[in-house]
Amino acid sequence: MELGGNSPERAYTNAEIEGVKAKVEFKFGNVLEIPFDNDVFDIVTCSSVLNNLPREKNRIKALKQIFRVLKPGGKCMLLEPLRNLRMFCAFTPFAVFQLGKKEHWENYAETAGFSKVRFHDEKGIGVFILEK
Repeated sequence: MELGGNSPERAYTNAEIEGVKAKVEFKFGNVLEIPFDNDVFDIVTCSSVLNNLPREKNRIKALKQIFRVLKPGGKCMLLEPLRNLRMFCAFTPFAVFQLGKKEHWENYAETAGFSKVRFHDEKGIGVFILEK
């Protein structure tokens, strides 16, 4: 909801434009308390969300929630801006220090229980594939 104009209604409008409205369901929720049962998803995607959470413990808590809702063998694709020179130029100097380093995200994922963590750097954005 950080982006202005985001809402489930807007998402349904976009799904209708793409011809997939009958195949999707959008819900509003909190990543620190994901409103789904355990072991229900094959894939979870998360793009530039967790870096906005204050404090390391909240990032780990969110990843534990993602881990919880994934089925065994499920995967999470996590995209987060990294603290590096490219992002230093893209963000204000104060904001860049709130970004995690690659090693931080890997440690968070392992602490949350993910058994396999793969990484790719895409022009300063960390692409992490986490496997339950």
